[in-house]
Amino acid sequence: MTTAPLIEIEGLRVLFHGDDGRTTHAVDRVDLSVADGATLGLVGESGCGKSVTSLAIMGLLSKQSAEVTGSIRFDGFDLLQTPDQTLRDLRGRVTTRSLPTVSGTLGSEPSHTSASSTLSPAANSL
Repeated sequence: MTTAPLIEIEGLRVLFHGDDGRTTHAVDRVDLSVADGATLGLVGESGCGKSVTSLAIMGLLSKQSAEVTGSIRFDGFDLLQTPDQTLRDLRGRVTTRSLPTVSGTLGSEPSHTSASSTLSPAANSL
């Protein structure tokens, strides 16, 4: 039985728009997937986009200067379509290795009435 990857990225592109009207293509069409429990290392020359790729995956690039397109799915949820507050909640819980209930759903604004987690058992095991 094949399980879906924990992280799946397709066609990731990051453009930076400068104040002078100039556009910088920092990341162009990155595809990758990481299975639950696996480790991935990004290696490459200085300036090749490793850090920008990582920041885009975590949703930490400024929306005012960076244009991030493609698909970044974490446990099946498209992080590029996820509200900022939900991303902040998710990042905090994933980095501490404990994933208590995330209120609301990853596709909508958090709700104070929801008591169930929207993350799958794979995400809860991080």
